[in-house]
Amino acid sequence: MEELHPSKYQRVEKIKEMEEAKIHQEEKRKFLQDRKTKIYNIEEYDKTYYEVLRKEINSIINTILKRNLNSKISTLNCKVDIFIDTLAQKKMELRIFQVGNPKVEPMLNNHLNNMKVSSLRIKGMKVNSKASFAFDIKYLKGLAKFKIKEDKSQTFISFTDDNLHPILTEAIKNQYSSSDAGTYTITYEILNESGKNTKELLLHKSYKKPFGQRISNFLDN
Repeated sequence: MEELHPSKYQRVEKIKEMEEAKIHQEEKRKFLQDRKTKIYNIEEYDKTYYEVLRKEINSIINTILKRNLNSKISTLNCKVDIFIDTLAQKKMELRIFQVGNPKVEPMLNNHLNNMKVSSLRIKGMKVNSKASFAFDIKYLKGLAKFKIKEDKSQTFISFTDDNLHPILTEAIKNQYSSSDAGTYTITYEILNESGKNTKELLLHKSYKKPFGQRISNFLDN
């Protein structure tokens, strides 16, 4: 293999540098051209900022649902689209597929429109961007009564209220599967988001033995 003379090597390196600079300039020119019309997907270019936006919207939804219970449950299935320009001006589009309380929609629109956002930066330059988020959330809060049978059959827990949500009945069965037979009264607060872990808070309020003698009473005021 022929060794390059230092002067030849320098010429080769210089040609490489010029070619790389040309490619860089072409990429920059294309980026600047695309930047005029392209809307960049935030999730693709900045996943950290995408999660920041998702968590903020999620927090807004949860707060509104908790303040607008309808028959012990608040539900919302929706999609939120955000468009942000280079001046950090935004446009929000809210599409609701299911909502338990009609008051939720105008309140959610108002809070989303007041959200503070930042422009996406690519290669140090602000660009027009967008992000889409889907939410399917159920919030339950109230009082429930149920009985646990002496035998541990498949239906060892029975509920006095047939309208209890399946999410609640499943939470009760999970938490009380090893409990003594008797009648229980509990307060509950459950936040369930599709694809996420369910947050449950089941608090024991009172208990009666099978024959009806009350032996404990917690949280009664």
